[in-house]
Amino acid sequence: MSPDDSLQEEYFDEKFEEEDPWSFRSSSYEQEKYRRQTRVAEERLTDVDRILEFGCAEGAHSEMLLDRFPDAELLGIDVAEDAVERARESVGEERAEFIAGDAVERVDEFGGGFDLVVWSETIYYMGNQLSVPEMNEYIQTVFDLMTDGGLVVMANIIGQEGSEEDRLTRPEVLDAYYGMLGAHGEEVSREVFVEAKSESGETHEYEIRAFRA
Repeated sequence: MSPDDSLQEEYFDEKFEEEDPWSFRSSSYEQEKYRRQTRVAEERLTDVDRILEFGCAEGAHSEMLLDRFPDAELLGIDVAEDAVERARESVGEERAEFIAGDAVERVDEFGGGFDLVVWSETIYYMGNQLSVPEMNEYIQTVFDLMTDGGLVVMANIIGQEGSEEDRLTRPEVLDAYYGMLGAHGEEVSREVFVEAKSESGETHEYEIRAFRA
């Protein structure tokens, strides 16, 4: 089963039958990716009271965000129930709430007032569910949930030839999402990295982008 299937939720449920299937906690590659995104936010935001994290998985990045922004509350959402349960157990922080479900379907439950939205390596799964106009409207909805001057920060791998996500992460596809994000906010940061992930033995190119609401 691949994430291109209509049964996307089952794909991630299957992946998270195994704890930390992508080595988010143990991989220096993944941890550095988290640090870089967090640093982008720290350099551009002074007061962070509320954070929304799409695709929180088991809470590896959530913990870092809560540590770096000690006055903030965090709402994390992931489609995989097992991942969310592990996030609740491992983070164990009153300032954090984790919910399991489809972020597209449950967006009306998020509330508002988010100073920081972390939207890493999930936007292309959402784009696989929605038409282009629907995706554009969803991005507008996310910006509507944010405070003035709030920040969207995301890391996305660029192209994964031979992988299950290849067609979802091609540069021209990602550029379409960035164009929509830039139409609703102002792009304020873009960095590209090429690094090896020792756990897989593969080298990946990814970029970190930030958009100001």
